[in-house]
Amino acid sequence: LADRYRAGVGGRTHWLTYHLHKGRITEFGEALIQALASCEYRLPGLGERLVNDLIDTGYTPTAQDPAAWRAGFQQLLQKFAEILVLRVLLEAPWPAGAQFRHEPANPTTGRRPELAVELEERVYLFEVKCPSLVDHQAARGANARQIPARSALGDALRADPDPNDPIT
Repeated sequence: LADRYRAGVGGRTHWLTYHLHKGRITEFGEALIQALASCEYRLPGLGERLVNDLIDTGYTPTAQDPAAWRAGFQQLLQKFAEILVLRVLLEAPWPAGAQFRHEPANPTTGRRPELAVELEERVYLFEVKCPSLVDHQAARGANARQIPARSALGDALRADPDPNDPIT
């Protein structure tokens, strides 16, 4: 799968060029390859499709266009979230006979959840949403008060926010 990625980006600088460099794949690169291989093993064709999605994730250097870089980075994070969730769902101990479908079309709404798990008695649909980390970091940095952990105090303060004194 790493070879497929390298061939797909064709030697140009891309998001994962460093992590998937031939002969010196990083620990992160190895973990990503393992996740993709696990998806491929459990749902043939899925690992290849996810590699193609990673290749298609646009890379623009920050110096060239900061907004395009940010959009590409957010798209990359969304794809990582999808890969992580798909791997966990596909590796879960489902009952024998479970069938998996990636991005099945809903005939009523036209929506395409990331994964459908079909069991004898029901179908589970899973959609992955990844909030913008970049937007969150910007909002967090703009707030004078920050609570870095989930707690009763933080929940109470966030439940009744003061628009003049936001909390992240």
